[in-house]
Order: sequence, then structure tokens, then C-alpha cells
Amino acid sequence: MAAGSGGRFLPEDIAVQVEANLIQLWRADECGDLLAVMATQITQYPRRRALRCIGLVGARHWRWVNLFPEIERWAREEEGCDMMEAFYPSGLERVLPGDGWRVFHVLSERNL
Repeated sequence: MAAGSGGRFLPEDIAVQVEANLIQLWRADECGDLLAVMATQITQYPRRRALRCIGLVGARHWRWVNLFPEIERWAREEEGCDMMEAFYPSGLERVLPGDGWRVFHVLSERNL
């Protein structure tokens, strides 16, 4: 995830935030093979609480995308979230489950 973060994170940054419970890491494994890793953060807005996907790396998405409902259940029941958000590279939107996901904003960036 750090490699695809555009310089936002180094691996040690992620480790420190996971240890401090500021970032949650989700692994999708199959028969000992690591298929994907997703990093999330809880974001508290004045009127809503969101589980925000801030990083997702993996291959063969059809083998792990079905894990989203379990992650959503955890966010709702354990963390009191009422929505899920995702930042992802262009093109990954085709991987998200079709049930309720919609493009809300597009984030563009430029280095200064």
C-alpha cells in the first residue's frame, strides 16, 4: 500500500498508525496466499461516522471483494459507522460491489 500511496506513506508510517489503532489493516488470504490488503480509517464528521478505505492493493479481486460485507458489518456494529468511503486509483471503481457504491467525488492531485 505504501508503494502506491504517492508518497503519503512509508511502510513504517503505516505500522505506527496501525499500532496506535488509527489505521486498520484487512488481509484477504486464500490457502496461504495473500490476495489483498486494505487499509481503513474511521472518520468522524459532525453528523456522520465513516469507515474510509485509504488503500487497497491486491490481485484477483473476484476472490476477495466478497469480504466487503463483513468489513461493513464490523464498521457498523463495532465502530458505529453509518457509511463507508473509499479513495482509490481510477479504474478500481469497477471492482467495488455494485450494491450501493456510487462515485460521489473525484479526488485529483498535483505536487507543489
